Amino acid sequence: MPLTIEVIYLRYSKNLEFWLSSILLILTIAFSFVVYYRWYSLNVFVGPYLFSHWLSLIGNIFIIVFTPVYYILKRKKPKNRKTLLRIHVFGNLFSFLLISVHFTQHVGRLVLLVQKLGTWGLFVFNSEYNSSNWNC
Repeated sequence: MPLTIEVIYLRYSKNLEFWLSSILLILTIAFSFVVYYRWYSLNVFVGPYLFSHWLSLIGNIFIIVFTPVYYILKRKKPKNRKTLLRIHVFGNLFSFLLISVHFTQHVGRLVLLVQKLGTWGLFVFNSEYNSSNWNC
């Protein structure tokens, strides 16, 4: 197969997606460690909630809204399936980063300061972790 610009682009774009997703996972681990060990505090109020709560809300809203939208659009518009899959994968990885930072901030607190963990947050965190193992 001759090396054309399209072939080279497809090879590097697949590697680029792999490296970008790997970087997002490494950033998730790094930010989680930073927040867990209190090297950087996210205890800043933005409006009525802490900044880490806003991160979690943004991540949860993306997952809750875009997952069913992706399911519907990939069947209705099969031409856009590749673009939708990229948005789905990278959006969920970024949402996982935001939710993980929020979760590790609460887990890293002292035992006396830990609030009761709500079932909704644990449900979405667990479902996002389990959905990353699916083949979409």
